[in-house]
Amino acid sequence: VSEYERDSLHRQIMRTQGQLATYSGYDDDGLLSWQRSLAPGSAPVLPGQRPARQGCVTSRDYYWNNHGEVGTIDDSLRGSVVYSYDRSGYLTGRSGQMYDHDRYYYDKAGNLLDDTQQGPVMNNRLPGCGRDRYGYNEWGELTTRRDQQLEWNAQGQLTRVISGNTETYYGYDALGRRTRKATYGRHTGHTARSRTDFVWEGFRLLQENVQQQGWRTYVYDAEQPYTPVASVTGKGESRQVWYYHTDVTGTPQEVTAADGTLVWAGYIRGFGENAADISNSGAYFHQPLRLPGQYFDDETGLHYNLFRYYAPECG
Repeated sequence: VSEYERDSLHRQIMRTQGQLATYSGYDDDGLLSWQRSLAPGSAPVLPGQRPARQGCVTSRDYYWNNHGEVGTIDDSLRGSVVYSYDRSGYLTGRSGQMYDHDRYYYDKAGNLLDDTQQGPVMNNRLPGCGRDRYGYNEWGELTTRRDQQLEWNAQGQLTRVISGNTETYYGYDALGRRTRKATYGRHTGHTARSRTDFVWEGFRLLQENVQQQGWRTYVYDAEQPYTPVASVTGKGESRQVWYYHTDVTGTPQEVTAADGTLVWAGYIRGFGENAADISNSGAYFHQPLRLPGQYFDDETGLHYNLFRYYAPECG
């Protein structure tokens, strides 16, 4: 799917992504300093050379503080994003050119709070986040969120979500991995509006099969096992390869086709929420991968994270 070049320290400095070539550079401390995805026909990049942004499909520059934390990311699609932290290393702020400034607050146990909440989180149960209020059962499982009702089985696995006029059912295998989800219209019979079946490689998602849409197989980085490199989609005899462009955390930021066309770009906030699709491609592209190991469920807004579900708006 991709070919690599490495420097004398075995760090990846170039990766082919279809007709694109993505180059990476590092600072004197070995931290990732920049990334550039060059279009076909671009001049070769010499070792240690940082290409100009002109002509790049994607580009990112990373600026680190004295504690080894990302202070600023300068991005060709998203502009400059600045991060701030407290003395314990917790992310306390994120400000960018595209969206309002995000502030993050924590109690003494490290639970994320919203700006209207005062005092500690009792029993480690967040009462809400922003305008959303949460309800729990006696086992501490989330049962109400927004307009959603959530049901759990005896193993603590989410099995059903009712939201408006739809209900979604989830199934798991003997190892606790989610193997299917199906969404139905309430009061409209037993025909699923959508169904997705999942195939696993150990505890890593290998493939999803979407009803009437075909299958998608994921390819991951050999050194970062939850960082996607590419996916291969197919239906019938057709096959197509898509390439993932990830940031320093391994989170997908863009996806390109084999010819280098940008088909998806997200605006990922501090705790993994995709605030917007900024690709302007005009066509929908299915891209559910978020922070490494997380899968976005569009029917609930939650991220499936193997043995748990994660609400990105409240971390």
